[in-house]
Amino acid sequence: MRLIYSLIEAEEERQKRKIYKPENYGVMDWLAFLIEEVGELSQGITAIRYRGSQDHNNVVRQAVQVAALAIRIAERYGAYEVEDEG
Repeated sequence: MRLIYSLIEAEEERQKRKIYKPENYGVMDWLAFLIEEVGELSQGITAIRYRGSQDHNNVVRQAVQVAALAIRIAERYGAYEVEDEG
């Protein structure tokens, strides 16, 4: 499990350096980015389930990208108070 968290942290840094500059985007942009990444994850899972692909690394890679981007969104909007519903 620790490896996955390390991969997510590395992906977060990559995204911060190269891809998503928070000051350039609004909430709908972030949503579009996340949907695009989830779509790629869906394609990877679908390929394994229905097309006989064995590319599990792609699924992990895409899931890591989704997780890292979701964290970026939470950080971006973290200035707002979040209530614990639990």
